[in-house]
Order: sequence, then structure tokens, then C-alpha cells
Amino acid sequence: MHLVQFSYKEFSQSDWHLDSGASTHIVSNVNLLTNVCNRPKTKEIIVANQTVVPVSCSGDLQLTTCVGDNEFTIDVKDVLCVPNLTTNLLSVSRIIASGNRVMFNKHGCLIYNSQNDCIGEAILENGVYRLIVIRIQQPLVAAVKFSSNIWHRRLGHINTNDLNKLKNGAAEGVSFDDKSENNKNSCIVCCEGKQTRLPFPTSTSKSRNTLQLVHTDLCGPMENLSLGKAKYYLLFVDDFSRMCTVYFLKCKSETFKYFKQYKELVENQQSKKIKILRSDNGGEFCSTEMTNFLKQSGIVHQKTNSFTPEQNGLSERYNRTIVEKARCLLYDAKFEKFLWAEAVNTAVYLKKTDHQQQAWMAVKLRMKYGQAESQS
Repeated sequence: MHLVQFSYKEFSQSDWHLDSGASTHIVSNVNLLTNVCNRPKTKEIIVANQTVVPVSCSGDLQLTTCVGDNEFTIDVKDVLCVPNLTTNLLSVSRIIASGNRVMFNKHGCLIYNSQNDCIGEAILENGVYRLIVIRIQQPLVAAVKFSSNIWHRRLGHINTNDLNKLKNGAAEGVSFDDKSENNKNSCIVCCEGKQTRLPFPTSTSKSRNTLQLVHTDLCGPMENLSLGKAKYYLLFVDDFSRMCTVYFLKCKSETFKYFKQYKELVENQQSKKIKILRSDNGGEFCSTEMTNFLKQSGIVHQKTNSFTPEQNGLSERYNRTIVEKARCLLYDAKFEKFLWAEAVNTAVYLKKTDHQQQAWMAVKLRMKYGQAESQS
């Protein structure tokens, strides 16, 4: 059992005080801790008024202190969490035991590390030493490990192989225990949401640059109007990078408007021009205004033969994947069907995080992203 000299009712929960009588570090807010142990060795402590208060857990945290114009990040290990304590305490004896020095004077005290750098300053206020703290580093959600089933659902019911590849480095922040359940045949939502026709064959495209070939496809009309009154969604997929972009349309005639928006966006962002647009023979893609605009822009329009969507297999496969993910998201969350556009938008984002997309990103668009996309 540890002893604390302060009366736990006297101070603010946001303050940090140095306590020469405390035998351990104490925090009142469990959310500040990382590496949390819910079975601490110390079960309770005694405060100055001889009250015994329970310890809920222990862990580590980071403090950012200020000394003059300089900031220092301090790692504090083995901190006890006492929710009933309305302040936070740093044990002077534990600070010294960690190889530091604490120098007291009439105005307060200074903390020096083993390199003789002053890394902390406390001000004497009302007989106690309050440490000057800029902020406490809040632990990231990524510090928590979720089960593979949670990741499977979070990533739009991603398949088992791609989920494992994400865990193994294709994206940052995906972590789960190897022993946790990860049975691809056990997800009822996947069984209900992915009952589709046979897959389209793999594309034989040999694009070597972004925007050399862009695939597009229109999906709809949907059974329900979206929140934005849309009935269709329009998908664009860059053949080289596999980057996909989606727009939601109230009617097919808006296809031309959103193609111009897409063209302006990607050409401006990448400082390149679209060379080829591949679509089916739908009237929305073969209208007079679309045809004239493509000619004026120097874009070759490749159209698939009637009733052979396999010729535009990439966009068809992406459409299938997005529809499946969106359907699974709605089923899993038990949302109404009119939220299909929000589900599709989420599915498009999640598509960027699967293994194949991450591989394309890492190799071909590293200059743009710099690192693997984080899921935390």
C-alpha cells in the first residue's frame, strides 16, 4: 500500500504536483494512460487524511513540460490511476530513482535529467509545488487492439486474405491477435450481402501512367432515393493507380456535368491529361455533348460492345466490390436503405485501404502519399 501526503479534495484534476511524501505517481483520469494494466499490484493507497482510496488500474503516460521557451516530453512509467483523487501527483522519490535530480528553492523546484538538462519546473503555490505542464499526450485509439472480427466489419467486410495483408504492413494501425477468430465463412452479413454473379475476368490493361486510361460506369437506379435525392452513382477508376472517385446523380443526364468535374479535379491535381475514357454504350456516355467534349479535349472514347460488360471489367469489378461493401455496411448496422449513398461513399474510401490498392499506392503513388495509409 502506498502513501500520499496530499488531501485528495484540495486540488484541480488538471493540475500536476510534485509530492515528496508520495511513494508512487498517481493520475485521476484513466484516459490519459497507455499500456493499461487492469490488475495493478497496488490495490489501494492512503492519503494524508488517512482515507483509503482504491486504485483502478496502472499504466504509462507522457507529459509535455515547459522550461523558459523550451518544451520537453517526459515519459512517466508505472502510474497508478485513482479516480477519486482530484489531482495528479508525481512522486519525487520515483523521479530521483529514475536517474533525475530535483532541486528545491524558495520559489519552487527544478527537475534535471541525467544529462543535466532542466526538463521541468514547478512553482510553489499555497505550500505545494505545481509542475508547469503544457499538455498531457492523449493516447491514440490505435493503442487499443481490436479483434479481427471488428476490423473485418470496420473495413466493410473485407476478405480474410486482404485483412491479414493489411495487418502485415499494407496499412498502418491495423492490429489484432493472431489467435482471434478470423473465419471467412462465419460472417452472416457477408453471406447475405455478397450473393452475386460470377466475377469478371482480370483486366489485361497495361497502363504505365496515371490518367492514361480511365474507366467509368453508372450504377442505378437505386430502389430508394438517397438523403440527397440521388438515384444513381457514377464511378471513375484510374487504370494505373486504381484510384476511384464516386459522384451521386439525381438523373442520368448529370453524367456529363460530373465527368467535367472529375476531369478538372484529377488533371489539376496530377498535372496530367486524361488520354482514354472507357465506358459502355449507355446514352449518358454517348450523348452529343459528351462526344463533342471528348473530341475537343483530345480524349479517345473506348466503348464496349453491347451486352459485354467484361470489356470494361475493371470498373465492373469495382462496382461489384463497392455494392457488396455498401450492402454489408447497411446490413451490419441495420440502417435503412435510403442511406445507400453514405454506404457507397464509405465503401469507396475503404476500397483504397485493401491490399491491392495499398500495393499500387506504395509503389506508384509514393510521391503523393509518402507512407502507407493509416486506419487508426
